Amino acid sequence: MSENTKTTYEIARDLLIDRGCDKRSIKTSISKMAGVTYHAVRKWEEKTATPGTQAIQALAKGLGVSVNYLLGGPSDDESNRLDDEMNRYWNVLEHDDKIYFLENLNAYLKRGRNK
Repeated sequence: MSENTKTTYEIARDLLIDRGCDKRSIKTSISKMAGVTYHAVRKWEEKTATPGTQAIQALAKGLGVSVNYLLGGPSDDESNRLDDEMNRYWNVLEHDDKIYFLENLNAYLKRGRNK
């Protein structure tokens, strides 16, 4: 994991801090939201374990964010902005250009799967 990439635990911790959660109760809050033990959250903090799918989904729901955001992706607002921007570009393309783009994207993705 790169130096600038936050773990799921770090993202959840920072969200709780930003929302005024007492730093001493962060691991307890995360464990309750994620439906896991305090010990499991300590392992996430220490980077000796990672949360499972169900825990991530429950934690995202408890924090009111998307799973994508909790995994280090863009916020929902940023994601929506990027979708809108992509749609604007897509809508100005001619039909033949769209076909060309999709064919090349498909070929690229197939090459990636065959590696």
